[in-house]
Amino acid sequence: MLSQARPDHQVPPIVVFAPAARLGAVAPACGLAAAVVIAGDTASLNANAANAVRADGCPMMVAGDTASAHGFDGLHLEADNADAIKTARRELTANTSLGVGSAATRHQAMMLGEGLPDYVLFGRVGAGERPDRAADPELIGWWSELFEIASVALATDVDEARALVDAGADFVAVHNLLWRDSDPAEALRALAKALAEAQPAEIEAVG
Repeated sequence: MLSQARPDHQVPPIVVFAPAARLGAVAPACGLAAAVVIAGDTASLNANAANAVRADGCPMMVAGDTASAHGFDGLHLEADNADAIKTARRELTANTSLGVGSAATRHQAMMLGEGLPDYVLFGRVGAGERPDRAADPELIGWWSELFEIASVALATDVDEARALVDAGADFVAVHNLLWRDSDPAEALRALAKALAEAQPAEIEAVG
């Protein structure tokens, strides 16, 4: 489950937001904490790719609503209030991870945190013509000092990923950083290598 903050100086695992049809390009992949299948795309999910991800010890999550979470290990919910998060938690089966958001401000992050999810996503996963929006390192630093709920910080390039590690992100999320590359698996390996070489800021372990 994506619910534990990383110990001091441990490189954050990577969360991949993936189109279902392309999941096989990074499965099995190095250092993945979770694979999140993008909502509305699950019909094209290849069973072999899904099994390869799970065989590597990586939970399979889906971005959508509670109805779409059947058969997955977790749900990423685009909620805009704490009540919606609490309702989703009641509807999900036990041991199903619940992540929320695309937080861009302190107010949004705190509102999402009130619902007690397993993690809050900082930044926004793009869709269609809408690009990804990277997490703000300052916001990540503030959150990591004050809250125990894990932070998942979206990066759009390797330099941003390093900055988010330095700020104290528990997990680094990627989307178009991989899928705009002609070789997503190689892009993932390069990211993992860069994070392994990064020097994360010292933060207090909370999990």
